Amino acid sequence: MRASESTLLIDAGSSATAAVAANEHGWWLVPDPNTGESRWPSAGLRDGQRMVDLFRALRAQAQRQLATISQGGVLAGPVRRAVITIPASVAAADPRRARLVSAAEVAGFAAVELLAAPAAAVWTPGSPLRVGDVALVYDLGTTFEAAVVRVGDDLPEVLGHASLVDWPMEVLNRAPGAPWAAYSPAAVDLTISCCQDLLARLGLGRGVSAVLAVGGGARTAGLAAMLEHGLGLPVVQFDEPELAVIRGAAVWWPRSGPRTVPARPIDDRMVPLIFTIPGGSARLVRWLVEPQQFYEEGAPVARIRLAGGDVWELVSRGRGTVDQVLVPTGQQVHTGEWLALVRPR
Repeated sequence: MRASESTLLIDAGSSATAAVAANEHGWWLVPDPNTGESRWPSAGLRDGQRMVDLFRALRAQAQRQLATISQGGVLAGPVRRAVITIPASVAAADPRRARLVSAAEVAGFAAVELLAAPAAAVWTPGSPLRVGDVALVYDLGTTFEAAVVRVGDDLPEVLGHASLVDWPMEVLNRAPGAPWAAYSPAAVDLTISCCQDLLARLGLGRGVSAVLAVGGGARTAGLAAMLEHGLGLPVVQFDEPELAVIRGAAVWWPRSGPRTVPARPIDDRMVPLIFTIPGGSARLVRWLVEPQQFYEEGAPVARIRLAGGDVWELVSRGRGTVDQVLVPTGQQVHTGEWLALVRPR
């Protein structure tokens, strides 16, 4: 049996991080080896070397866990790819995106993608949503974010979002030793007002199928009743809401595409490398083969990043040797464009 390359899905929260190792055989939560808990502490790790250290530790632990699983008959390859969830409020030009990608690459991941957390949440096991439904993702943790999401066939569409960051200290009640925070009725009222403003701004109301309550704060007693009363919408709660986003990401991952594009065959003796790029265009992240380098059939020859941030690999349809690279790293590439000239074997 061929060992499949594995992906580490990471939900990097403000105070805690959860991770799942996934490949074609399934997915597994990666517990903190020091505590055995499902989530790792991550407070204060947003920037710099400490974030690199966290990603490196997560990757190493995932690799150890997959090695154990491999002994049980499932062959698990190296963890080379990472998908990191981020708030919907982190815009495309936000420098935090580049810092997260850079930290993960330094930690040893060859390809890094960013995924909006509410887009992952709609796929949480136990969610009643179907393709075409619109949901309000109510994410209550150290901070609060509300996002309206339409479920698609692959990547759900975030229609709008709003957030609360600076909480009054009196609204947060954390019990000693508790891994999550409970919120006062005054705090919940603030979040409901935030959701009402968001729905009004988007012109939505009854068009929303359900509210998905995720994040550690979703354990707050009586939260569902307060949300149903304040928003007039059915509320879906999960057994472990602090793990809802990472579990949703694990369900979404195999639906999101193979991340490989085979070269298009040609009928004449010209042998350019030509691909059909998802979405029509992408940025060429790097070449994985050099001029005069031989490659086997199905080997990845280049890596691209789509407009939405997904990282895909372009794979060869046959064996050959690269003769000349026509498009350098960093440039935009398009469907049908000649990327390189190769000599088939």
